Amino acid sequence: MTIMSTMSTMSTMSTTNTAIILAGGRSLRMGFDKQLLKLNDQFLLEKNLSILLELFPQVIVVSNEPAELEAVPLIERTTIVSDRYRDAGPLAGIHAGLEASESAYALVLACDMPVIDPAYIRRMKAIMEQASGADGLINRNRVTGEPEPFCAFYGRHLLPELEQSIQSSRRSLRRFIDSHQFLDLEYASKPGEKDIFFNINDKRELRQYHEQSEPLALQLSQLSEAIAPPIQSVPIIRCKGSARAELEDEVITEAELTVSLNGEYLQTMYATPCCLEELITGNLYAQGLIQSASQIAQINIRRADDLGIHLQLEVQLRETAPRERANQPIITTSGTARPDLPFAGSLTRPDAELVLNLEHITRISAAFQDTSALFARTGGSHACALIQHDAMVAFQEDIGRHNALDKLIGQALREGRDLSSCLILLSGRMASEMTMKVLKTPVSALLSRAAPTDRSIRLAKEHNLTMMGFIRGDRLNVYHLNGGHRLESGSGTISPGIPSP
Repeated sequence: MTIMSTMSTMSTMSTTNTAIILAGGRSLRMGFDKQLLKLNDQFLLEKNLSILLELFPQVIVVSNEPAELEAVPLIERTTIVSDRYRDAGPLAGIHAGLEASESAYALVLACDMPVIDPAYIRRMKAIMEQASGADGLINRNRVTGEPEPFCAFYGRHLLPELEQSIQSSRRSLRRFIDSHQFLDLEYASKPGEKDIFFNINDKRELRQYHEQSEPLALQLSQLSEAIAPPIQSVPIIRCKGSARAELEDEVITEAELTVSLNGEYLQTMYATPCCLEELITGNLYAQGLIQSASQIAQINIRRADDLGIHLQLEVQLRETAPRERANQPIITTSGTARPDLPFAGSLTRPDAELVLNLEHITRISAAFQDTSALFARTGGSHACALIQHDAMVAFQEDIGRHNALDKLIGQALREGRDLSSCLILLSGRMASEMTMKVLKTPVSALLSRAAPTDRSIRLAKEHNLTMMGFIRGDRLNVYHLNGGHRLESGSGTISPGIPSP
């Protein structure tokens, strides 16, 4: 039989020296190329390569978009191949990888598997090297009995039958496994351990992984529906090249908020309908209408329609609160920023002694990127976080960047936090109106994963506000340091004195 003749040509081959990563899927459910999926600001593919390159002399990446892989570290140490048979599913990827394999058997993984157990893979290798005549080695789910087709070994001698299955449109990987002689192995997971066979197919599963692996994300980014759902599902047609798929996708909710203050109409806002008490508290504070959360007597929220898309917020201030406000009502999507309104106290920060650790900042920035439940599931939100004593202590998100910042400030006010010991981290651009909002608080540093504007930098220098941007990976830009701040890293300490632009 053809299989035997193929096996005879492999007598001089190594047994299990090859690992294959399937990265060539269409990723229609995820909505972006999964081979570039990042977790904690690191490519998942890079993380898995760093493990596999220690275990296997040859690592093959099967990708139908090989040019996109140039950005992934360690990719130069791999062999990149593409499917010979396009749009034929994982059988085609396994076929392409085995064709390039220099081993009798190769481990096959999917590119979206975030948990790899090196010790278990070594055990699988040892079993496979002692096996005789098997077509491969797969694990079976202890609950369902179903085979786990990835994190499995496949024999190179299966190439002709893989090709035959693909050409005859018998492309079910499960059926192919069931019709061959694979060794069965049961993974003895321990209580509390992560599932090594878990793979991330869509944004919901991406969020599920973050919630399981990062309690901080679960704690700080909750999507309670309260009065209206922050996320809605809509039918879409997703296209990638010639491929199309009809599916349900999640979009962020944009609610119309009509705000009245002491019985008088104040403004109309458009915001994500969650953390609304924090939103209105921070918003009134930013406008100079209150100086503390205690000046708010009550906030009543009710629906103005059955869909919950139009909400009415009735705010009652105590007698001690100022009653001045601008004559014109506001209609805004992203929030309000009124630098002309009265502000109690100076905007300029004193020189406050504080050590900022570069490694801590970049670590928090990476965790911040993965914290947002809204962004992970919809890709349509802005976010900001409050950092205190090298820890993220509050997190808010919204369709509007001003709304997200108002929610964060409002939450801090309602919790009675000492903002002078806090930093604020933004997901988006540090525009001047965002910087002005931060300057109205005692916060001493504004950080962002994005860029500042020139006016923001001038405001930071004028008012002694520490400002850092482009915090990505292990790098960041320092635009200004408060006179009492020091930035420490492995290479030493950076003192104030950043040159003017």
